[in-house]
Order: sequence, then structure tokens, then C-alpha cells
Amino acid sequence: MAIHNTILTPSNADATDTPPAATESDPSSPVIDSHDDRIAPLAEMHVDVDLQDDVAALDWDSVDESAFWPELKEAFKVFQRGSTWGTVWISLIDLFLVFEEMAGFLDDSKIKLPTNDCPSVIADFMCQRRNWSEKWPVGDLDVFSPLFWKWWRSLQPNTRIHEDRLIKPDFVDWDSLQDKSGRNGMSLVIGALLWWGEAVSDLTDEAGSARREDWVLAVADVTWALDNMIRHATFRKVSCSAKRTAAEANMDKENAPLSKASSLLSVIKPNADNSS
Repeated sequence: MAIHNTILTPSNADATDTPPAATESDPSSPVIDSHDDRIAPLAEMHVDVDLQDDVAALDWDSVDESAFWPELKEAFKVFQRGSTWGTVWISLIDLFLVFEEMAGFLDDSKIKLPTNDCPSVIADFMCQRRNWSEKWPVGDLDVFSPLFWKWWRSLQPNTRIHEDRLIKPDFVDWDSLQDKSGRNGMSLVIGALLWWGEAVSDLTDEAGSARREDWVLAVADVTWALDNMIRHATFRKVSCSAKRTAAEANMDKENAPLSKASSLLSVIKPNADNSS
């Protein structure tokens, strides 16, 4: 499947039933394309996550965690709380693990995502013992959602921004995001999406349906970014200097590309288009 140049477009949902839509004067809020007005549980909501068609699924029970940095082991168990939310969540976690492996499972405390604009739940988590097993409350969803979108947009390369909206161009320079592995990197984005998903998963009214759709769109965009970085970023042979990682151990004597050697990267199935 080709990766489309996609723009999130305005919602056509009734304004009385949904959070206020973003306007040009309020770029901090997301712009939602309301594709489905029914009240659907997360697992039944369908959003095209715009992945290429050679993406498989990992068997979470069989994932080798031996190279994980310690906090990732705990986080991975917690991320599996969303396993009933369907493919949109499962694809996100699969590609997040691949992203971490391609970064060499490097957990450097100096590697940090900017948190100036992040939702308060991220700061709470980081300041209060970083307990992944806790279900961290995101608070008022009408406040959390625009804050998350503002933060996520602030992390994106300039080529992804078009008139205050996120787009999916054919080429993105990921230098600003591709090295954000470890405890203070992309794992914080995934954590925010987990806690957001838990907050909207039990909503049953029409406003809840719009809020769930907002979450699905956020998950889909983060998933697309991870997929694009895995395929096109330049960190394919980054490794932890302290020890050989599981990904490195799988490299053959001819130093084959990591995408062919990595156990986690089996999520990307070789085909005629991407094999070499």
C-alpha cells in the first residue's frame, strides 16, 4: 500500500456532542475526520493507519525481552492491557518494539523528548516513581486531547506540518525524532496513548464516540510515524556501546541489513518490493 499524503480534516459531527473543533486561531487542537457516527468500542473502530501492506503481527507471547532495557520490560507488559482494542493498538506496539530494537535498545537518560508542551499526566508519571503498572488518569479529555496533539505536533519534522495540520508526505527527514529511544523517548508517547485509550474505552454516549475516534486518529498517526522511521530513517545500525544487543547478535558475517536479521523486524515481511 502506498503511503498517502494525508491531512486530518475537520469533523462533521454535531458540535453539541463533541469537543470544540480546532480553528486556524486555535492550532493546538486536533482536526478530526469523522468517518463514523456510530457509538463503537475501540476494537470496532476502523481508521486506515496507512501502513504498507507487508506489515505482519508479532506474537507478543514469544517476543524475546532479553535485550530490553529494564523499564521497557515493565512497560511492554502494561501496553498489553490494550490488546483488546484491536489492530490499531497492536500495530502501534509492534512497531514501537521494532523502533526500539533498531535503536539498539539504547536507554540513555540523556536522550529525552521535549516535554514543554506535554500533557500533565506525562509530568506526573515522570515525577512520581514512573510506575507503569498504575493506570494514570489523564483528567478532562477536552483538555488532554488538544494538549496531546499540540505536544505530538511539536515533535514532528517541519515537513510534516502543513497549515498547522499533520500531513504524511512521501519523504520525511526524521533526524529530530529517530534517536528518541529509551525511557524518556517514544515510550512516553505510547504511555500517553495507553492512558488516553483507557480513559475513552468505557465511554458510551455519542460524545464518547467522538473522543474514541480522536484517540484512534492519534494512535494511527503515531503508528504511521514509527513505520515511516523504521523504513526510511538512518539509525538501522545504531547500537548500545556498552554491550552487543540481540539485534547485533543476529547480524550475519556479511553485515546484512538489520531489517533481514532482526527477530522483531520479522513484523516487516520481505516481498518483491522491499527485498534486496
